Amino acid sequence: MYEIELLIHSWLRWIVLFALFTNLYFIYQGYAKEKVFSKADKISSMISVALVHTQFILGAALYYHSPVIDAYFNGSKELIEEKAIRFFALEHSMTMLLAVILLTIGFSVSKRKKESKQKFKFLLIFYTSALVLILVSIPWKLSPLFRF
Repeated sequence: MYEIELLIHSWLRWIVLFALFTNLYFIYQGYAKEKVFSKADKISSMISVALVHTQFILGAALYYHSPVIDAYFNGSKELIEEKAIRFFALEHSMTMLLAVILLTIGFSVSKRKKESKQKFKFLLIFYTSALVLILVSIPWKLSPLFRF
């Protein structure tokens, strides 16, 4: 079960990243060209948030089934100080949680704004911040997909 969850979580990240980059491109275009915030903009932003939430839920399930996390909380002091184990137990999970919170706040606040420019501005700030956190927290070197 753990291996399947890990595989889904690893591959879903590409869909999440594609959605976020695409959505940010359109948000930037809307902000820079002072376009009207359309229903399509709202839907694409909502899809990005939904994908990130789905990825986070899968990550939370993975967290509770992971032998790495189990080793961190039940292991010796040497295991706790192991860089890769600490990364997954604390750094990755907390940074991703913060990114999910930023995306959710950005989307929620932008819905309440009246002017299109303000909607785009809030989405641009919060989505860019969340994307940076996500990119920093992806275990690029530790990923089984990047072991060449």
